[in-house]
Amino acid sequence: MGRRQKRSPCSVLRSPSRQRSVRTWLSRRSTEHGARRTFLLFALIVSFASASDPVAIDMSAAPAQLGVGDRCEVTIAYRWPRGWKLTAQPNPSLAFAGEFVVGVPPPKDASTGEEERRIFTLSVCPTRSGAWALPRPQITVASSDGEVTAEANAVIVQVGVNSDIPVLPQARPLMSRPPAELVESHRRWWWIAGGCVVAALATLVVLARRRALIPPPTPREVFARDLKEAQSASEGKEVGALLSLALRRYAGAVWRFDGLGSTTREVSYAVRGRASDDEFRELMRLLESLDSLRWAADSLGVDAVQPLLENSERWTDGVQRRVESEETLRLERKGMAKRGGAGAPRRDATNAALTPAKGQPTLPPTGDKP
Repeated sequence: MGRRQKRSPCSVLRSPSRQRSVRTWLSRRSTEHGARRTFLLFALIVSFASASDPVAIDMSAAPAQLGVGDRCEVTIAYRWPRGWKLTAQPNPSLAFAGEFVVGVPPPKDASTGEEERRIFTLSVCPTRSGAWALPRPQITVASSDGEVTAEANAVIVQVGVNSDIPVLPQARPLMSRPPAELVESHRRWWWIAGGCVVAALATLVVLARRRALIPPPTPREVFARDLKEAQSASEGKEVGALLSLALRRYAGAVWRFDGLGSTTREVSYAVRGRASDDEFRELMRLLESLDSLRWAADSLGVDAVQPLLENSERWTDGVQRRVESEETLRLERKGMAKRGGAGAPRRDATNAALTPAKGQPTLPPTGDKP
């Protein structure tokens, strides 16, 4: 049998497999020590931060990425040392007044021997896409050394990152011609409307011409209609009132003044000098007799007013005959003047009847009754 050769430690380390295992073990040990050192350093920093900032606001949002319209839960934790006094109660709603807050449940209080905590949870919906920086609430606490103010840490939420791109409808062209059928239909309706307007205007013109061809009723015809209405009344005083209005209307139409709105005295001012003396005296007698019926008994019969009806009709017939004869004479003189080349027509009896004489008082204003 051969003799077994004894290997030294250096020869063992020279083998490649052994060297690889040693390097792996050393790297693992160094990684473990590095992790421990990082954890110890982070704990040290946190302890120093907590010791240096006794008043703080810790704010976080979940989820950190969401779409437009989704709900984001924002947690806000206020903490301050026990025994310190708050200048104002914590209220994150003031800072989030400009955001779309959909839920604010009651806060939760937690206290230890060293500090006080109050935790709020807000449900907020973003209103626009992109980077959304949340508002940063503040808190002020009074201590023995003075007031200390703290502000929440900055939190940014990404909105619209994972949301689908909205599918918009195709843009409408700037100018588009309407269908030919629609244009033809509109044109037909315009022709119909134009025809209706033309027909309405033609109807109005025809009615206006027909109305112009129909002569207005003469004063005698108006008086006959009023007299018939007065005769149909059932009481004497009513007959007198209607007859008085009929006479005033007729006198105003013949001598061109407001007969219905004039008193008996105003009628005398307007008619004197235009009518003949007999016509003037008879008209005044009739009007004064009719005015005196206002103080008669209520049971006045129609028979008592019958003579006044007959005299009024007789008076209007006489005035109408005189006016018509004077008008005929005036037209004859006017025709003779045109044929003979004369100048302006002379003042005849008709003009004298319709125009107040020189120096004759005219009708006073209706509103100023004497």
